[in-house]
Formats: sequence, C-alpha cells, structure tokens
Amino acid sequence: MKLKIARNDLVELLARGGSSAARNAAIPILGHVRLTASADRLEVTSCNTDLQSRASGPAAVEVAGDVTVPAAALKTIVDRLPAGCDLSLTLDGADMIVKSGRSRLRLPTLPVDAFPSLDATMQFESATFDLSGADLDLLLAKTSAIGALDKTRTNLHCVYLHPSKGADGPALTAVATNGHILLREQIPLPEGAVSLPAGGVMLPIEAIEAALRLFKAAPSVRLVLGTNRAEMSIESTSLVTKLVDGDYPDYQRVIPKEGPASVTLDRASTVATLALLDAFASGDQGRKIECAPTDGGLGIAAGSATDGDGYAVAGAEIGGEVPVFGLSILYLRMMLGAFRSDWIRLSLSDPGAPILATASGETTVGVLMPMRTAGTLVKDRRNEQA
Repeated sequence: MKLKIARNDLVELLARGGSSAARNAAIPILGHVRLTASADRLEVTSCNTDLQSRASGPAAVEVAGDVTVPAAALKTIVDRLPAGCDLSLTLDGADMIVKSGRSRLRLPTLPVDAFPSLDATMQFESATFDLSGADLDLLLAKTSAIGALDKTRTNLHCVYLHPSKGADGPALTAVATNGHILLREQIPLPEGAVSLPAGGVMLPIEAIEAALRLFKAAPSVRLVLGTNRAEMSIESTSLVTKLVDGDYPDYQRVIPKEGPASVTLDRASTVATLALLDAFASGDQGRKIECAPTDGGLGIAAGSATDGDGYAVAGAEIGGEVPVFGLSILYLRMMLGAFRSDWIRLSLSDPGAPILATASGETTVGVLMPMRTAGTLVKDRRNEQA
C-alpha cells in the first residue's frame, strides 16, 4: 500500500470510520482500524465485534492495499500534524510508515485476516427505509437517555423501535424505560418500515450514541434492519450494529389513561425550582421530592437528614383534586427536558398510580412512577410560611 492524503481528510475519516475501535481492548486487533486503499479512495473501518463503523474518502492511491494499524496511535499522530498539511501512508514490511514534511513515524500492523467484520453476519433484510437526521434525533436522542439509565438489564439498556398505531395513523415508535420512567416518541411510519421484524428491534445504547454523532445532521439516513443486525448509512459512511436479543417488556400496559386530576407545569419555573432544591433531594431520601398543590402553583419540598430541607413553589395550573405525590427529582428533570413545549401536563389518578406526562401539540408521551411519601413535608413548610 502507498498513498497520499490531506491531513484534514484523514482526520474526518478516522473520526467517522474509526469511531468503533475498542479502547484498552484485551484483544489487540479490536483496537485497530482497517485501511483499504483502491481506486483513488481510502476506506477506514473499525469494529469491536458489536459495532462497526466505515467511512471512505478521496486519496491519491499509488499502490492499492489493505492493512490494520492501531487506531489510537494513528489518530494521535494525525491530530498533532499541522492543519492543512499532506501526509503519505506506505506499507514497509510489517510496519506502516507515516510521513509528513520532515516527520517520519512507524506504526505496527496486524494481519487483515484477523480483523472482525459484522457484514457477513447480517441476516436477511426485513425492512429498509429512509429517515431524516432530524427524525432520527427525535426518535433516539431523548429515549436513549432513558434507556441508558439501567445497564444491568440488557433488554432495557436499549431503545425499542417498532411500528405501532399513532394518533393520526401508523407510526414508527421509539420507547425506552428503566421501570421507573418511560418515554415514547413517534413519527409517521416511513415507507418500508411496515416490514420491520415482528416485535420490532432493540437498538443498543452505544450504537445509538454513535449513530447520532454520525448522522443527526444528515438530510437523509438509510436504515436497513434485519433480524439480528441493523445498518445506518449515508453516502460515504455506514454504521452496523448487533441488535439486543430478547423480548421487550409490554410497555403499553403501564401507560395510564388521563386521570381526573392534573398539574400543568411551567417548565422554566419548575426547572429553576428543582435546581434550587437539588441539594436537599439526596442521601437517605433517594433524591425524592414531595409535591402538592398550593396557591399559585405546585409546592415542592425536599429534605435530607444531613443537609436540611427546602421548599419552593413552581408555576403550575392545577386541575381537579390533586393528591400529595412524590417523585424522583432526576426523573422529573429528565421528563421536563424531553418536551419542547413551555407547559407540560402531568395527569394523576391516585398517589400510587403511574403519572402520565404530555404536552399540547406533541407526540411525546412520558410516564413517571411515583415515590412513596409521608405527605407532610410540603404541608409543614407551607404552614411555616403562613
């Protein structure tokens, strides 16, 4: 192999094609990138056996070839070369020589035959469709934050992508939960997505994070979903991932219907209130806050055996007989961040039932499981202010 390439082009190729290389891998080849040079293009591939990235770009190829080199070392070298310079890559025996100006650096290689690939293990295509990067971001960004909360259960450390019924017809639905908070996002069902595998697919969190880095700004992303693998791609970049094996919980049974009582929160006011009380919602209280309707909004209190306690009022509109209820301050903050609207409606039935979160004009649906509370903290602090 022998080629010349602009340093800035190689930086971009390594950022996209080298993004799946394993760090501190027990098996050295998993920390390598594969460089394939042919027909005036250089292709960069990385694979950690669960996730594979590939990107290609222009290069002046004198001698075609295929080689693997340590990903981190090559990236460090290229990042530290002057912006705008050119460099050459030349295979010299079992080493790769990197030259730029008067600099000459040598990297070891490993046999290409040992490099893993997910391409051959992709089972039959079940669904092929296109999404905009914006829709990909809408479906996966906030749901993946929920799915990332529980790393102990494989079938929850993911986002469940499947066709379902939406308010205006068939929808492509993304769901994530950890058993205490649930978030569901929907878009109209794209052409081709109707043939998704029975039961949908479960996308690993690590693959979603990589996909959003690569594709969320793209005008269009091609998705190919099989029974055990998924591929997302644009013109010169692709990402292949294994799917999570197993069955996703029947989440629909935990989404409650509208309750007789509601709290419509002013998001900005509530976020500020939660930030103020965050220091008290910790330790033995399990980051719990107690909520109850009060004059002019929702009274929120938090207390810690070691840090004291706090009480503040968030702007809200109260509907019906709202009971005193407890919530995780972390999960409420995440739920508020999942909506774009200034006002988020929490629908309640009784203190122990799931709480439905919605916003006018949005397809997003959230569920919060309440936490047990004595029901006195808000009342006591409110009385102190009287």
